[in-house]
Amino acid sequence: MYKKNENEAYEQYLGRVDAELKEKALHKKIINYLEDDRKPNNLHKNIIKLFGNRKPKIITTNYDLMLEKSTKTTNISTYRYPALPLGNDFEGIVHIHGDISNNNIILTDKDFGKGYITEGTISRFLVQVFETYHVIFIGYSNNDPIIKYLTELFLQINQKKDLFF
Repeated sequence: MYKKNENEAYEQYLGRVDAELKEKALHKKIINYLEDDRKPNNLHKNIIKLFGNRKPKIITTNYDLMLEKSTKTTNISTYRYPALPLGNDFEGIVHIHGDISNNNIILTDKDFGKGYITEGTISRFLVQVFETYHVIFIGYSNNDPIIKYLTELFLQINQKKDLFF
């Protein structure tokens, strides 16, 4: 029915599918698919354990709530796109592409353009994070175009300040 073209990026493919369906219908289908009774696995629990007794500072592109489910406390702040915290001063779990609690997720090329470029909410957040913290990517590729551009920009800025990491 909806076939991905060979060199088509996934967000472009999903944007094309979403345009053929009623707008945001694809978002609802994806969220409905992810809303199940799955339980967190050891990876989710171990990511939380990395922080010991400190409050975590986790940024995820995942839509699911497995990290929240794997915590032993309900005292962890959760943020979701588009309402992101300041990147230079946050604690908790940040879903930069949204989560299954609403239909406002970053899924299509249109969504990426809005979140990273026209509104720039995600880009501003990530630049502040890169300027303030050491970042470990888990399950996210530094080869993703937007992240690659942001990290290259950040490295150029820091080289001018004689800072290296």
